[in-house]
Amino acid sequence: MADLVPLIGPARSIVKFGLDAFSNVSRVGIKQILKQAGLEEKPITPYEIGFMIAPRINAVGRLEHAIDALRLLCTNSPEKAFRLAEHLGDLNKNRQNLVEKSVKAAREMLLNEKQAQQANFYSATCDEALIKKQDYITLAGNKNLAASVNISNNKTKRADLQTPTCDDNIVQEKDSIALGGFAKTHASGIVIPKLVILISNHWNEGIIGLIASKIADEFYRPTIIITKSNNHYKGSARSISGFDITGFLRSLKKYLIDVGGHAQAAGFTIEEKQLKDFVKFAQKKANKLLTEKDLEPITKADLKIPINFINLSLYKLLTLLEPFGIGNPRPTFYSEAELVDAQIFGKTHTHLKLLVKNPDSKSTPLEMIYFNKADLFPQLARGQTIRIVYSINLNRWNGKESLRGIVRIV
Repeated sequence: MADLVPLIGPARSIVKFGLDAFSNVSRVGIKQILKQAGLEEKPITPYEIGFMIAPRINAVGRLEHAIDALRLLCTNSPEKAFRLAEHLGDLNKNRQNLVEKSVKAAREMLLNEKQAQQANFYSATCDEALIKKQDYITLAGNKNLAASVNISNNKTKRADLQTPTCDDNIVQEKDSIALGGFAKTHASGIVIPKLVILISNHWNEGIIGLIASKIADEFYRPTIIITKSNNHYKGSARSISGFDITGFLRSLKKYLIDVGGHAQAAGFTIEEKQLKDFVKFAQKKANKLLTEKDLEPITKADLKIPINFINLSLYKLLTLLEPFGIGNPRPTFYSEAELVDAQIFGKTHTHLKLLVKNPDSKSTPLEMIYFNKADLFPQLARGQTIRIVYSINLNRWNGKESLRGIVRIV
């Protein structure tokens, strides 16, 4: 699950019965991980493995040495298990902070020409980089929709959402990032190449894959992150649907010392003297291989359904299809809904919480969570009709259970 193995065939059976075994786990190391992650006596799903348990185990290998993770899993000493689990938890927090800062630096490098030059970011020049005016999509901002947001003592940002009063209050169905043509244009006007390659001497080698993943997700571009490692440079790549990044890199193997991976992720080693040529020819090749259609992200939904059809009975039926993950994704739904309320939340005020209901009905509103999309807040208004693709899960908090949607796209 942590390495994105498809949950089909024997792998699906291993995961299903392995998750069931967590309730009877006897290893003190695993018990301590569960305790420090706040998962004691709670159901363990692929989500908890992928986002709460595995990152703790992986963090020590990324930032120090993986031997401590092995020691934690093998020890019979409760005291040693507690100490090692605590250390892994602290390292995971450090890893999260380091990734956040590094992604911010990479993003600024990509969007800021001067910073990119200072960081040895080599960008291929090509006449195709010119984008026609109609290929640009701009931020659909609207001053009438702006909401007042107050922040104090790290409390949740809350929306004083205004009620639309004119046709101008309809938010256009456009993203702040344009897709199409040779390159995607960010709201800032920066033209982004089809293949993103960022190079720095300062990124930690253990997290460059995470940086690549974040950048690829945000800009929907195959992304290669390269950093200095002893006498060579190490690269980690993440791709988009339909573009085999490992096959692509192997076609450029004359510039590389080694390369390995699968269709969606790869790693490689390269000599410094090969960097400039590698970037030049990699981007040139990507420009020929990637089409406009390839660079348009597609969000698929399994079923169009009214919001008021989402209930506990439906959720329980869906649990019969578990475990969900790569190869067996959680079912997604498409609904048209009326926005009842919205607020920004999270320690860093980056997430969006929506309350929606079926239009023209008095149904009970359903809570929706849209992670890392607080920037959409100014475009929202009470009473607005929005179209949502989402999945549903069961939120357990303080002994209570409630349904909520996890938004894929609005």
